[in-house]
Amino acid sequence: MNLDAYKRLTPAQKAFLDKQALALEAMNGFWKTYGTEETARQEKAGIQAIKFDAAATKAFVDKAYDAGWAGAMKANPEFANKLKTLTAK
Repeated sequence: MNLDAYKRLTPAQKAFLDKQALALEAMNGFWKTYGTEETARQEKAGIQAIKFDAAATKAFVDKAYDAGWAGAMKANPEFANKLKTLTAK
């Protein structure tokens, strides 16, 4: 989050975001373990992971971002444009 934007939040808004961030951080260990265990389970079941080359990976990620932004733009174009400006590379 942008620090200047965070500073403009009310104390209640900051407290809510801080609480959510801490809860999400607490789940990192779970997701790392889950990912490792799930990969092993799939390999044992004979599922082979597909590896894309760099160009295909970029195309896939770009398509995913385009789809995500399209949904945000449909829901609220003004907010989506502001958010995209602040977060896009």
